[in-house]
Amino acid sequence: ATDFGGAFRERDWVRTGPRSFARLRFATGGYMDLGENTTVLVDSSFTIEQGTVVGFTEGKDKLTVKAADGSEAAIASAGPAEFRLTPGEQGLEVAVTKGSVELALPDGKHTIAAGEAARIAHQKVGDASKLLAFPKSISPGVDARFLFKPSMTIPLVWSHVPDSKGYYLQIARDTEFHNLVSTAELADAKGSFAPDAVGVYAWRVAARDASGRL
Repeated sequence: ATDFGGAFRERDWVRTGPRSFARLRFATGGYMDLGENTTVLVDSSFTIEQGTVVGFTEGKDKLTVKAADGSEAAIASAGPAEFRLTPGEQGLEVAVTKGSVELALPDGKHTIAAGEAARIAHQKVGDASKLLAFPKSISPGVDARFLFKPSMTIPLVWSHVPDSKGYYLQIARDTEFHNLVSTAELADAKGSFAPDAVGVYAWRVAARDASGRL
């Protein structure tokens, strides 16, 4: 365990548990957010053993990541960018959600734009593929308010995303989704939430494609 603001050194492991969150901020700029049930090895490069990491670059920093087969890639951007790192049997996937990033490997440099994903494996980058669009929330709307009652249930509805095979729903007590209350895998474009106390809650949902990618 470490305290807020604690420093990490090479060969340190960082692990998060269920409904937990950690942020690693770099001295050179940028940071990585570790979602729940994520394990990362901090070294000269970052290895994501399991889970999902969301990275942020600010245009002047560079992040080196390593896939399970030892392939390393330096991730850089010309401006602010956001990307998701997910390990898998076929390599480390880099999915860009904002801006664009450049991946530098022995086979050259590759640009991945927002809405695209590519895998790092065998010391090279695979072909980029398109990400599914995010569902649009239908109900409840932004800033919706409810009178709390014990055992109440709030229905959640969002738009169907073509070619999606399911949805991943998160409920949190903050808009950055660091303080998770619950998560769920759902087959249809609807769900529900039963708050256990008075408070402010936020919800969001993402679509999964045929390969299970968000």
